[in-house]
Amino acid sequence: MATNGIAVISEMSYFTSNIPESVRVYWQNAYSTMGTESGNSDHANSSGFEILGIHRLPSKAWWDNYYGPLKENMNSFKHSEDSIMQSAIQETEEEMKLFEEHEKHYGYSFYIMKAV
Repeated sequence: MATNGIAVISEMSYFTSNIPESVRVYWQNAYSTMGTESGNSDHANSSGFEILGIHRLPSKAWWDNYYGPLKENMNSFKHSEDSIMQSAIQETEEEMKLFEEHEKHYGYSFYIMKAV
């Protein structure tokens, strides 16, 4: 990237280093390399980028555009006898419940950065 070039990267991130145990355990299994906003910023800085800003995807966007429609779609498969489908539904419900309880601790962060 050219010097002063701008990049915007979205990354699933912890918003704090004080992560509830249930969140840490879940995401260690689902996405073991997930880092904190601070750690991701440090990594970007050490890779030649200046962080210009960090913006979080609002939890309402998760519910309106992802979890809400997903839940509606899952309901049509609730009575499926397919064990793989039932496992996927159970895992997705677990993820939604975790997010509902801990949406202030993690989500998508958009890192606006400039190559230096």
